[in-house]
Amino acid sequence: MLPNIAEITAALHAWETAYQAKAFPAEVQKLLGDRTREFHLVESGPAAWTLYPIHVAAGPLDARTRTLHTENPYDDAPVTFVILNAGLPVGKNALKLPGNVTALLANVELKPGEIIKYTGGSEATIYDSNWAKQRTAKIVPDPLKLKKGPADIGVERSVAADSRLQVELRLVGPAWKLTPGK
Repeated sequence: MLPNIAEITAALHAWETAYQAKAFPAEVQKLLGDRTREFHLVESGPAAWTLYPIHVAAGPLDARTRTLHTENPYDDAPVTFVILNAGLPVGKNALKLPGNVTALLANVELKPGEIIKYTGGSEATIYDSNWAKQRTAKIVPDPLKLKKGPADIGVERSVAADSRLQVELRLVGPAWKLTPGK
């Protein structure tokens, strides 16, 4: 059984109930049909949903590549992320954003294969390679936001020679409130 099956099932339920309720207006349906875009849907009440567009910047960071470049299309976008440690253990992790913003991952050492996921708030969750929750880590500061435009984002860490991280930054756009259609 998948350790995160409840999370997956809740997401599928939200999409299916919104679809069945005809909650997606034509302009949103057109955007949803674009395979280059990502979205996050949350049930926000009985017969109500909130849809967030997501801009994804992903790539490997190793001893040579220390930053990930992106073009943020949203004003003051909340930053979420997933980082997979594909190498040796790394510690003293910190996400570096433009404007001298450093998000410390307090006392976090990622073992090989471990994943840290941050979706907002003051904590990130660390999972093993099968997405079984292992522990949480404090995130300072909260919230993380990124201004519109070009940005280079880095992950500082105590680096082993074979340090390899796979980083996925997820920048959250403005929300659409959805209700059942006719």
